[in-house]
Amino acid sequence: IVNDLSPVDSKTLWLSIFAMMIPLGYCLGLSTADYLIHATNSIHWPYMIQTIAVFFLLLPMDYPIIRSEMKSTRVYRLLDTYRRASNIITDNRGSIELGQDVLFNLNGDLTDSLVRQSVTYSSTGVSRIDAQSPESSTLKDDLSHLITNRVFMFLSLGFAAFTFTFAGLFFWSPTYIEDTLGQKNGITILCVVAITSGIIGSLMGGIVEDYILKTDYQSPSKEMRCEVSTRISFIIIMIATVFLAISLILPHFFLFLFGLSLALMAYFGSLGPLYSALFGCVSDYYRGVAICFAAIIQHLLGDLLAPSLISVFRHMVGLRFAMFLLVIWLGWTVSAWFFALVYIRKYNRRTRVGRA
Repeated sequence: IVNDLSPVDSKTLWLSIFAMMIPLGYCLGLSTADYLIHATNSIHWPYMIQTIAVFFLLLPMDYPIIRSEMKSTRVYRLLDTYRRASNIITDNRGSIELGQDVLFNLNGDLTDSLVRQSVTYSSTGVSRIDAQSPESSTLKDDLSHLITNRVFMFLSLGFAAFTFTFAGLFFWSPTYIEDTLGQKNGITILCVVAITSGIIGSLMGGIVEDYILKTDYQSPSKEMRCEVSTRISFIIIMIATVFLAISLILPHFFLFLFGLSLALMAYFGSLGPLYSALFGCVSDYYRGVAICFAAIIQHLLGDLLAPSLISVFRHMVGLRFAMFLLVIWLGWTVSAWFFALVYIRKYNRRTRVGRA
């Protein structure tokens, strides 16, 4: 919905602001819960407030959004059918010329390859398209389509490792600040740093990508936008890896604060370009399923595993060295997004050569 409503020249900025709100919500929730626990000397109040918020605020607000997205998906599929039908042009002699249709999943690459559908000709201009109509696709078909889209899968797997690192960082940083670095109010410190870095990083990431697309490309295609977004996300995540490693080299509070601030700034700065890349590597027909599938991969392999796995390593080697696992884990993100960039660049080069 955000992607649809945003202006063409500032799509990434809009996506960055939207994506920023989720981790910032975690921070505000942590700080609020910490305050309530200390103020009431009870752990029950945060859970009661969360329950009330979910049932009386979030669900009524999400319902129209979900319905709107479902309608949007149906509209896109209807338009896709119309576009396919309009590719068949009949002239006055009754002959039929079949246009070219761009789909996003054939040979295992990004594979937005040109599909030539076979037709039977008749003197009256009636045709029969042998290719399967997209309206008959099932969820299994859609998932099979997405799994063979290498750019989408590498972006999603990298997103999962990316989420693992920063979910573990958000969960264990307050304990690290208090127990290892000897500071008080670890949750408050983390939330102040995350909110400040998050706002700055998100705005910078969105503005920079929109500026590059506006100045270096004239009306970039969806695939070219995906390539630019993937490249920016890849560069930013390498910067985040370096600064996160710096923050953990020595158990010094100000060094940790410096590295953490820049790492979180890079983290938030990459969210908008990342979502832009995910939207760009699939067609509108598969967009709803793609985002849901990417979110499932992100949570199952990311924030669901991180806190408990760091806890296991904490008991084995101590929290400081366990935190280095988060830095190492970002290596999976760097590798996955590198391969995503290779495949999308390969596809765009092949497309340009084909058009030439």
